Amino acid sequence: MNERAKLLKDVQCLDFAAHDAALFLDINPTDPKALAYRNDIAKQAASARLFYETRFAPLTHNACNHAENWRWVDEPWPWEYQGKEGK
Repeated sequence: MNERAKLLKDVQCLDFAAHDAALFLDINPTDPKALAYRNDIAKQAASARLFYETRFAPLTHNACNHAENWRWVDEPWPWEYQGKEGK
């Protein structure tokens, strides 16, 4: 697995964990440990996403820098594992 694929997998795992914790909090809203876990994992997910996007390409159109050009269409889509550099 190349670095790009590993970092993308890390982002996906952290996002999943944050979403799963949020679902748990929907039915256990006063659980302080769950809330602390969700907040911590959400911060980790945001950091991982920013690191990936800085190093490779935006994961969503919201992460595009609109000042230069619309990079969203210039880079491989997040689900295109090999993308341009793998061809």
